[in-house]
Amino acid sequence: MTPREHAKKLLEEWNLCVEAKPKNNAVDIRLDKDVVRPWAVHLDWQLSWGSENDIQIACCQLESRLNALKEKIIIEVLKNGSV
Repeated sequence: MTPREHAKKLLEEWNLCVEAKPKNNAVDIRLDKDVVRPWAVHLDWQLSWGSENDIQIACCQLESRLNALKEKIIIEVLKNGSV
């Protein structure tokens, strides 16, 4: 997978996380989204204007944070139903 394809995949996952509206624990998940948002914006900017290397670095910076957010959303869904 090229860095551009990887970036697009991460941004799609980010958009899915943004749309998640948890029933419980909404404040904590909202705070986590606010922490991850600048990294997603940075990746989006690099995708438009950055080199392949810059995109790859931005992907690495976002990916671990996004995975932690997705994990919290998944746990929320499993504990309290759909979001």
